[in-house]
Amino acid sequence: MLYIGAMRFHRGVRMLNSSPVFHATLMFIASASFEAFAITVDLTSAVNGSLSGDQGFYGTQAVEVGVVCPLALSLTGMTLREFSVREDDGSGSLGARIYDSQSGILIASAEATVATGFHQSITVPIFAKLRPGHTYRVGFYADGGQFVGASNGIDVDPPGDSMTPYFERSGLLQIEGIFQSNKDAFPTTRYPFLPFISIDVTQAPEPL
Repeated sequence: MLYIGAMRFHRGVRMLNSSPVFHATLMFIASASFEAFAITVDLTSAVNGSLSGDQGFYGTQAVEVGVVCPLALSLTGMTLREFSVREDDGSGSLGARIYDSQSGILIASAEATVATGFHQSITVPIFAKLRPGHTYRVGFYADGGQFVGASNGIDVDPPGDSMTPYFERSGLLQIEGIFQSNKDAFPTTRYPFLPFISIDVTQAPEPL
C-alpha cells in the first residue's frame, strides 16, 4: 500500500502535507513559470491489488478522485481500457460521466460508439474543470439494453468494497473509492473492482 508523507484534511479531501510527490509537483509548476502542461493520469497507477478478471459492465461505474494539486485541472478526455463487447452482443455507445461528489450533480457527459472486440481501449473526448480541494466521481456508463459489456479491473487492497485510499503516480489526485449504479445516474453503491480509467488533463493557473 502506498503511504506518502503526512496527510491533512481540507474540504473533505485528504491533502498532502509533506509528500515528496506533492513538493515535486509544485517545483515542476514553478519551473514551468506557470505555463500549461498536459498529462495523462492513470487512476490505476501506484495501486496494490489483484486483477479481477472480466466482470459484467452495465450501468455506471465510477472512481471518486480528490484533487490535491494546487491548481485546477482542465479535463479533455477519458479512456476506459480492458473493455470487451462480444461479437454476438452487437455495438452500442459508451458514455463518459463526471459527477460532483458532494452534490451528485452531473457536470459533464459525452458518448462514444463501441464496436465488438475484446480488451479494447475506448477514449471519449469530454470537457470539465476539476478544482483543487474538490472531489469528483469520474466513470463510464454502458447501456445493457444495447450490448452486454465486460471489463477487467483491480480488486484494490484490502479485498472487497472497502479499499484504502491512495495517490496515483503523478501526485495530482487521490483515489478515494469506487462506486456503481445500475442506471445512468450518480453512483452511490460501493463497488469492489477498480476500472482501468485514464484521464487527460491540462494544469494551468486560473485566469485573473
